[in-house]
Amino acid sequence: MKVDTGAKCNVLPKKTVNIIRAYKQMKAHPKSVNLIAFGGSKVQTSGVMKLQCFLHGQSHMLSFFVVNEDVQPILGLCACREIGLVSFSNDVHQLSTSTDDLSQQLITEYSDLFSDELGRLPVTYRMTLNPDVKPAVRPAHRIALAMKELDRMEKLGIITPVSEPTDWVSSMVATNKKGKDEIRICINPRDLNTALKRPHHPMRTAEEVAAIMSNATVFSVLDAKNSFWQVSLDQKSSMLTTFSTCFGRYRFLRMPFGLNAASEVFQRAMEQIFAGYPCAIIVDDILIGGRTVKEHDDNLRKVLDRAREVNLRLNPLKCKFWLNQVSYVGHIFTSEGLKADPSKTAAIKEMPVPTDVQALQRFLGIVHYLGKFIPNFSHLSAPLRQLTHKDSEWMWDTQHQAAFDALREHMSNPPVLSYYDVSKPVTLTCDASQYGLGAACLQEGQPVAYASCTLTDTETRYAQVEKELLAVVFACTKFHDYIYGKSVVVETDHQPLVTILRKPIHAAPARLQRMLLRLQKDNITKCGKQMCLADTLSRAPSRTTFQQSEEEDNFDVMTVSCISSSRLEELKGHTAEDETLQVLGSFIKHGWPLRLHNLPTAVHPYRIFFQG
Repeated sequence: MKVDTGAKCNVLPKKTVNIIRAYKQMKAHPKSVNLIAFGGSKVQTSGVMKLQCFLHGQSHMLSFFVVNEDVQPILGLCACREIGLVSFSNDVHQLSTSTDDLSQQLITEYSDLFSDELGRLPVTYRMTLNPDVKPAVRPAHRIALAMKELDRMEKLGIITPVSEPTDWVSSMVATNKKGKDEIRICINPRDLNTALKRPHHPMRTAEEVAAIMSNATVFSVLDAKNSFWQVSLDQKSSMLTTFSTCFGRYRFLRMPFGLNAASEVFQRAMEQIFAGYPCAIIVDDILIGGRTVKEHDDNLRKVLDRAREVNLRLNPLKCKFWLNQVSYVGHIFTSEGLKADPSKTAAIKEMPVPTDVQALQRFLGIVHYLGKFIPNFSHLSAPLRQLTHKDSEWMWDTQHQAAFDALREHMSNPPVLSYYDVSKPVTLTCDASQYGLGAACLQEGQPVAYASCTLTDTETRYAQVEKELLAVVFACTKFHDYIYGKSVVVETDHQPLVTILRKPIHAAPARLQRMLLRLQKDNITKCGKQMCLADTLSRAPSRTTFQQSEEEDNFDVMTVSCISSSRLEELKGHTAEDETLQVLGSFIKHGWPLRLHNLPTAVHPYRIFFQG
């Protein structure tokens, strides 16, 4: 950064003679420095000198670089901070300079990413259809103003006319773009979606994004412009997207909106492209964060440079930079932690009182999405859930109204959940009541996530020690992403369970053995403690039940559940070819011989593990 004595900001040297004297001293002891100016050009300096300057009656000794060129003088960041023109806020770690100006500078610097041309990611989507589904041809619909949009899309290389016969022809639909008077041409691939095989790529959850944004205080959001259109189709898949119009038939050259697999394909492509980069992605939204402004800026430029490499195009109207909190996937990410989006909670607060079971189920469904922000959610919703039972008669009285009002109030003002920090120790607190399980994931005593579930009819008849161990299994399964590969403390207030956990697995009853085997992949430390948090969750659980296969003959042992599907199939194949393992498996399922001499020699070493 270059600064001249003619810099404006009401910062003036004390006397001109001091400038001349200082300049002569500088010439006697020059200090040449290469400065990088805006645009990347280098400026050769003649030296550096210190001058006494005044601003608002205060004296400041500032360093000045002297250059022998016609340049625009500016004040450096260090000088601006020293004289108080620019300051950093300790609360949000942001410059007091207008973020709009900074955003405009960034958009100008990366103008190619925000251009009107269509991006093209290095990804080609190849559709796979179910051969048992018969192709379908749908008629054309007459839509006003569609011709103009079709011409525009053809010029952009999104669609192209089709003249040859095709087996699949979908109808054209036109939708209004959100907040605009423009229309968007899509297809109605109802028949094609029936035959299309989806990749079933998992979407990221808000909890996963929160873990990535741990300790972040500054955020930016990038939005992919016309996201699906930036993915190309191969020739065969392009013919499958043929659609009819009153002006003729067209086919998509890029992945169209309307396909049931489009979001999963784009999510997988973006995750592969930005793998290893400091960002979180949910479909077309890219979230970047940083613990400081500098860390955030470094991360942001890494992502923008990567976007330039892969020819991704962004929407400047939807991109937001240098925020101390940001709305993302229905949540608010802040420097303090994760909050519920007020726009979502406002809708809950304005919901009318339910008049039937269906209306109550809709209300509970919306509230359940934000229930993780309240530790006693199941307790508050218990009276309402009773009304949804098939054997319950609809009768809305004072206790239901009180529960309804309490939920609306709590959802409108939910507490903050701390961000998960992979470097901090994790504690799981869990408990079981007569009808439910409760668990909470804690770090440094602060809640990261809550969970509860209702016991099935069979599980309600378990012994209490079995319920308590089931609560531990539920907690470890629910928070697997938080504890995998880490040493974790599991708190339980059931002392008999603590005693059983200290004994060898083969000494426990069969049902407990099966549950203990499910915990072998987790590095947990058990201890007993009185826990009101998990106790509350378990005594008023949510309506969901914990799905686990402990009553089945086949169950996961050790870390089998962590092995990839291809590797697991390979192990199954080798096991089927191994005669010793086949004999051993037969004895395990159908029982061992009573006499040792009837036992094949190959399985003798395994007999001691199955005695009793």
